Amino acid sequence: MKRITTEDCVRIEKDLFFIDSECNIIYKMGIENGIISIIGSIPEENLLMPRLGAKIVYLDNKLFFSPMNAKKIWRYDLATREWKGFARKVYGALNCGHMFQAVEHDKKIFFLGSSYPAIIVLDTITERIEYIEKPYEYLNEKAQEENDSYFRTDYVKIDNKIYMASCVSNEIFVFDLDTYKFEFVAIGEKNYRYSGIMYDGNKYYLSPRKNTPIVTWDGKNTEYYTLPQMFLDKNEMIFGGVCCDKDIIVFPSVFWNKSIVIDDKNDISSLKIIDESYYFYKTIDNKTLINLKRPNMMTIKFEGKEYKYTLEIDEKTVYKYLKSCKERVSGDYIVNENKNVDIKMFINAIL
Repeated sequence: MKRITTEDCVRIEKDLFFIDSECNIIYKMGIENGIISIIGSIPEENLLMPRLGAKIVYLDNKLFFSPMNAKKIWRYDLATREWKGFARKVYGALNCGHMFQAVEHDKKIFFLGSSYPAIIVLDTITERIEYIEKPYEYLNEKAQEENDSYFRTDYVKIDNKIYMASCVSNEIFVFDLDTYKFEFVAIGEKNYRYSGIMYDGNKYYLSPRKNTPIVTWDGKNTEYYTLPQMFLDKNEMIFGGVCCDKDIIVFPSVFWNKSIVIDDKNDISSLKIIDESYYFYKTIDNKTLINLKRPNMMTIKFEGKEYKYTLEIDEKTVYKYLKSCKERVSGDYIVNENKNVDIKMFINAIL
């Protein structure tokens, strides 16, 4: 069996759609039965290219893929099975093009740069593209100093505004999706940096980028949750963001096998450590909670039921698909062997 990893998924009725983090394959999985099938792959890209897309937006029976390593924004029509790519500017800033997040508003999709220094606005009706660069110009010097991305994955959307936490400053980015006006609001101490944000209806929770405290903010006042000592000893990125799981707040770790849960929001000392790390942890429309635990165990809470699946697919199915379009397993891209795409897969793809 081939292990599947992914950084996001989208739910359409009782199916999940996601792209493999390690190669250019898009899958569909039934929530109630765990059956996984191959939908296709992003055109114009090597089939073994990792991290082509991150966030997926579903709108009008189409999937829109926020580009990570992909050269373009891609749209897939589920009815016609047709692809369309939207070229994007190439920037020299940070020498990277990652766009880790996207949000839909009023038939427009806002692709939010992570290390890519702009927001790309795609009008899905006119197919016109706009670039919003000024917020990144404000953060650019700090990003260079920190040698880090501008933002990570989380955002909060309230009415026509989104809120994102900065990875390179102690600020929240507040952006009006109608007028494109924005502001940065400083929260916490000047040396704080954040990896994610969520809102529980009363206050915002800010996930620390490294080993500074967890911060909450109600619009006026701030509170601080000091991390346990084992986290304070690590001066490196720990948490990938923050998510609300019913009545608890979860700070999922990315690479370290220790995450944090707050199970009593009225008790600042109520931090618990769990021995888990995750590729992602998210809610969809406040109705479906999904996480992908490392190495590849997916938990789905949907319509009052909980489903757990090992995310994997028969290697033979993958090899058959790769061989059907093996002309795209070549070119100027160097294939690096890893746990999910090994030399066996590469050989089977090109023979």
